[in-house]
Amino acid sequence: MEQKDDARVRPASSQAPGEEGRARLLELIGDRQTEVGTYLDRKRPMVKWLRRITVIGSAVSAVAAGGPGVGGTDLTDAIQDLLGLPDSVQVWRVLCLLAMILAGVVAFSARALQSDDLAKGIVGAEAVSRELDDLATLVEFRHVEVDVAVNLFRDISARVPSPA
Repeated sequence: MEQKDDARVRPASSQAPGEEGRARLLELIGDRQTEVGTYLDRKRPMVKWLRRITVIGSAVSAVAAGGPGVGGTDLTDAIQDLLGLPDSVQVWRVLCLLAMILAGVVAFSARALQSDDLAKGIVGAEAVSRELDDLATLVEFRHVEVDVAVNLFRDISARVPSPA
């Protein structure tokens, strides 16, 4: 049988057989953890912003729609003076338009928050991150053979969410 002379497989002279593969696998796990962390760093703020938009937008929309009913003519006169509008009919139009636009924005952000893709992506990435941490620990403390760990790494890596 002929042996392959492959530098990727051959152990370094200062390391025991298998140690180079173990070190390389730990490096790959670290790289994949970085990818998952980058994904989470990008998606988590999106969720926070969508929540803020939903809460603040719905509150402002409610004020715009209900303000004249609660504040009466004092409120509409004050808004008319503030905006320099010719009459109170314009105030109603502005407030109704604002309420309508904000209701649409809130509906969009609420729908985006409920998106299965966003939620599943974050939950999936968090699970992959934990599994990679566990795998790194097993490899580092030699509780699993390198060839078994490589297969586990491939299985876990297949579940890394796409960065889009």
